[in-house]
Amino acid sequence: MRIAICSPVTLQFFRKDVDGGKSLPEGYRYPLAAHLVRTYLQQGHSVAIITCAPDAHDEQVYHGKKLEIYVVPRRRVRQMILDAYAKERAGLTKCLLKFKPDIVHANWTYEFAHASLASNLPTLVTARDAPWTIFRHTLSLYRLFRAIYANKIFEFNFRFTSISPYLCNRIKNEYPYSPKSAMVPNGLKSELFSKQTNIAEGLIVAVSCWDRRKRPKDSIKAFSQVRKAIPNAELAMIGTGLEPEGPAHNWAKKKGLAENIQFLGYQSQEEVLAILRNRTSVFLHSTYEESFCMTILEAMAQSLPIVAYPNSGAIPWLINGDCGLLAEKRTPEDLASRLIELLQSPDLRQKLGRNAYERASKHFKLENVANQYLAQYSKTIEQFDAQKNKSLTII
Repeated sequence: MRIAICSPVTLQFFRKDVDGGKSLPEGYRYPLAAHLVRTYLQQGHSVAIITCAPDAHDEQVYHGKKLEIYVVPRRRVRQMILDAYAKERAGLTKCLLKFKPDIVHANWTYEFAHASLASNLPTLVTARDAPWTIFRHTLSLYRLFRAIYANKIFEFNFRFTSISPYLCNRIKNEYPYSPKSAMVPNGLKSELFSKQTNIAEGLIVAVSCWDRRKRPKDSIKAFSQVRKAIPNAELAMIGTGLEPEGPAHNWAKKKGLAENIQFLGYQSQEEVLAILRNRTSVFLHSTYEESFCMTILEAMAQSLPIVAYPNSGAIPWLINGDCGLLAEKRTPEDLASRLIELLQSPDLRQKLGRNAYERASKHFKLENVANQYLAQYSKTIEQFDAQKNKSLTII
């Protein structure tokens, strides 16, 4: 099959796969799309990546064996909002028409979906967040624009998937006129799984960002309570805004809560997985809402138990009741109680970690997810052809 992935993509993974790859822009920090592309290439499909990059000054095209990469310039957020991504959309659509795929797979219900649908090519859109829900948690003007912009996307008649049952329901609630959604979850490459029992003691890891919706302050507050019971416990915080002398570190110092916390900042997926696999006892995630949560899946794939809030979007479904503990009171103090329970019970930790690995391995391996998408591609092409034939019959 000839597949176009119109999406944010981490382009550095493909520098050895295309001619002139050393000059590839960095692209987005979104390895999932890159891993999906790699899986399709290994299956023998021809793939094009159609994406944007802020460090691309004009359209760039790279060619490799069964892989083409098209990169169009991405402007500053304020400029894009003023014309609803008009320049980016025009460039993306132009590249799609050059490649002439059998199917376009667009990620997120914003500019990449809009450009793909405007191409009049068979298109499957994957929704990866609930726009109005994110706006309510962030109260960001940019997120307000995105939520309103998604209205236009859902006016199209198209096939789309969502990455969790929770997101299927949220999209239908926020956009009642949206098409029916199929559920295809996120996935992780098989080689990134580790069944080994982690013997690390005392290190809690939180992978997040300094964001109101993610509630990193709750993780820091919870850890301060953990240290009262387990003085030698440590917390590693990974993500944007969680770097040394960054906003999270400065806030923790101001509150007198920074002791025994490692503020590591952004780390690559490989670096995160190494920390989870070799040093971590428990994975902590204090967010109030996630449409899926790849960082939890990565922790589960390393046989780690999870501590999180209930009613946190897709997280309770992801950990399925037997892969971790939920802080039912939704307070930092209750998070701390669950963390202490796991840190003081190696047997429970190992049991929940084994459950986490088995669930992740059974349901969320990328190779299986890729096959689910391929089935959706075939259905999308069939629907597109049927609608085209119907139009010809009417004429």
